[in-house]
Amino acid sequence: RDKLVTGVQTCALPISGGNSMGFYDAPELASCAAGLGATHPPGHPLFVAVASVATLVPIGTVALRVTLLGALCLGLMGRLAYGLTLPLATAVLDGPSPVAARRWLPWLALGHALGATLGIALVRQTSRAEVYALAGLLAAMTAFISAAPNGWSKATRARLGVLTLALGGANHHFIALTAAPAALLSLVDRVREGG
Repeated sequence: RDKLVTGVQTCALPISGGNSMGFYDAPELASCAAGLGATHPPGHPLFVAVASVATLVPIGTVALRVTLLGALCLGLMGRLAYGLTLPLATAVLDGPSPVAARRWLPWLALGHALGATLGIALVRQTSRAEVYALAGLLAAMTAFISAAPNGWSKATRARLGVLTLALGGANHHFIALTAAPAALLSLVDRVREGG
């Protein structure tokens, strides 16, 4: 089911993607990605760097290539949403719930991941060259890292949380602030641990 959620977004969203420059900031972002230029403030340096690599893929126009990058980011974001929801739902419903109810937990997580990533606002943002799919992916990465995947030490979680938060700041600083509490929780745990 985790591969299903990634595949649905990654395959479905390019259908809504345009092959032209689009509107709002999309023409500016696509042309800056093609030439490693500077966008309007704050500049979005991470997006320009990643999107410039996407422009090297020999498919369609530059705008379509950057739109495909957004679809890939949203697909990965859906996978992380699934990975966050399934353990949470299992922990919440694992006590008194019957065994039959547990088999529905992966479907519940799948529904959450699809609902979280296929909303109209996100689909609109990934149907043209925009920074928001990458910003959402980085915020989801920060939340996923903070949720303590099995086998990761507190130090590893703190380092990766700060790294994804910093990358998010290099993409879109205001959106990165929404993920800051998750990264700070990992840091606080690390400091309390004594190192």
